[in-house]
Amino acid sequence: MNEPTLSSSGLLHLEFLGPGEVRSPAGEVLLAAGIPLTLLAYVYQTPAGVSRDDLVQLFWPGRERGLGLQSLRQTLTRIRRALGEDSITSKGRLIVVDRTRFTSDLAIFNEAIETGDAARALSAWQGGGFLSGARVPESWEVEDWLERERSRCQGMILATLFVAGEQARTLPRASRETLAIFDEACLKFPLEERLQEIRFELNLKAGLLARASGFLEELRSQEDLGLPLDDFEAELEEARATAKSQIWAEVEDLEELPDTWEKSRRRPVLLSLGMGLLLLLLAFQAGIFGPRPPREADLAGHVITYCSQPATVQPGDSTPQLFRMDLDGRNKQRISGQGGCTFFWLEEAGVGVLLHWYSQTGQYWISRLRPRANPLTEWERVPLTARVEGFHPRGEGFHGGPVVAEGRYVIVEARNEEGQRAIFLVDPVADTLRQVTPVGPWYYTPVWDSIRKELILGAEVEGTRSLWAIKVLDPDAPWERLTDSPTQDGRPAIYGDRVLFVRGWGTGPTEGDYAILLLDRTTGQEEVLVSRPWNDFMPRWSPDGKHFCWTSEEFGHFESDIWVMELATRAMRNVTAKMGGRNYECRWGPDSRTLFFNSTTTGDSQVFRARRDNGFMENISRSNGFSEHIWILPRTVLDRAID
Repeated sequence: MNEPTLSSSGLLHLEFLGPGEVRSPAGEVLLAAGIPLTLLAYVYQTPAGVSRDDLVQLFWPGRERGLGLQSLRQTLTRIRRALGEDSITSKGRLIVVDRTRFTSDLAIFNEAIETGDAARALSAWQGGGFLSGARVPESWEVEDWLERERSRCQGMILATLFVAGEQARTLPRASRETLAIFDEACLKFPLEERLQEIRFELNLKAGLLARASGFLEELRSQEDLGLPLDDFEAELEEARATAKSQIWAEVEDLEELPDTWEKSRRRPVLLSLGMGLLLLLLAFQAGIFGPRPPREADLAGHVITYCSQPATVQPGDSTPQLFRMDLDGRNKQRISGQGGCTFFWLEEAGVGVLLHWYSQTGQYWISRLRPRANPLTEWERVPLTARVEGFHPRGEGFHGGPVVAEGRYVIVEARNEEGQRAIFLVDPVADTLRQVTPVGPWYYTPVWDSIRKELILGAEVEGTRSLWAIKVLDPDAPWERLTDSPTQDGRPAIYGDRVLFVRGWGTGPTEGDYAILLLDRTTGQEEVLVSRPWNDFMPRWSPDGKHFCWTSEEFGHFESDIWVMELATRAMRNVTAKMGGRNYECRWGPDSRTLFFNSTTTGDSQVFRARRDNGFMENISRSNGFSEHIWILPRTVLDRAID
């Protein structure tokens, strides 16, 4: 993209959205597509810098370390000769790009996405997307990164266009500017069926029936599209019949709009002003101006860790492994070559722990981790020897994530061969294990109450399945019954003195009666928040305690949605109403506005992000295989763990 202010800025311009190149302020190409530019872009996209060993592992994985470092030095020399010695520098073991020396079309694009400016984002988009000319066949991880960035950028602009289209559909008539946006969008994304549908409908709304008819003929000639063209034809005929009584009857194109079309838009001043204010009010109430991507500044301090299959990019290796990425979907990296996905950091103990697949028993177990020389792809696993004979931990008992007590201990739910269960307290540093509950038929989804220093869980005691509080750090402390359930209570979520939990049986593949209740521990009072003739479960508090999200199986176990409730008003909203498949395991971003969840709407499970209060939705994992079991950690925690 030719940015008109480049010559006056005095900065080099990095073009991401296209084949890829770096240009001088005068427009001269200084560095074209190739490994040097791809490496520059990778480091540019990681502001904190990337270690030399990581870059060698990424770009030259098959080479001996010494040869790989030599290739890296040669590549850095080529970049510096083209762009200047200070363009990419060394800070200790890190390679860092001086971002103050560059402008980039991606920054313009991201700002347009952030503000919902579909026209500006579209003008920044070039054919092929992110570094379309880059190829690094020697490295599957760099190829994976490139494909994900291409998909991420395309997903962002399509999501922005779809939101703009939904906004335009609510207005009385489509403007020239809006129609021009979707004309350009359909040229750049000719196989996007939804864009074609939006363009057709907006032209009908504008009364441009000849143009709509021409678009319909174009669509009929494209065999790959699965649009309901017969329905479009019926809508066009209906619009033609209506147009006979209208002064804005059929016209040929935008340039030939009759004066009466423009005049028909001019109403008496008071009526126009009143209608305009009314439409503006309705628009704000409906959230028309709301859909925006989450602000990067709110999310920059955290990362997602999640489970994925390297087989999507490296045939022959189907073991699920641990990955990380930023909360906007950038900088995806595999951070463990071990078979396992649930990573967590014990702050007090200062060690990382991985729940992994223990092949000798065929069950889950945990290991203490020490990073090796190259933490990007490998950890040194220190299997814990502490065991209880006949018991094996269960990954699903972690309620989709780890349970840590006092920043030092790991809470493990385990099952023996007879199906009986027990809860164990593991100290990964001392390599010790203590059983904290008797063996019983039902212990479910423990969580840690950091204020009362208690473990809250569902437990079957004296024939009832209720919520109990256990002071697991004090073996002699009595248990406290929190609820007395006629069915079963479980899946607690804690915020201060308030406990969300699930009550019911959850029976059958297509029916169930799980409801969500709120317990006030200061008064002991319970309140039913969500009770419907299907399963509502897995509640999770937002960080500010004003909302909670949950999974709802209205249509059975093969379909589910993510819902959100505002506690102050009890208002509920289906965040994933327009998505098919299973949407489950919601998590909150640190801003209490952004939601992350798993979804099978595209086939295999992927990680999506959404806003709790509007229609913005984006697939941020974009893997060819499954990606799930997500949880969110402060960036400093993961950086400390692998540094």
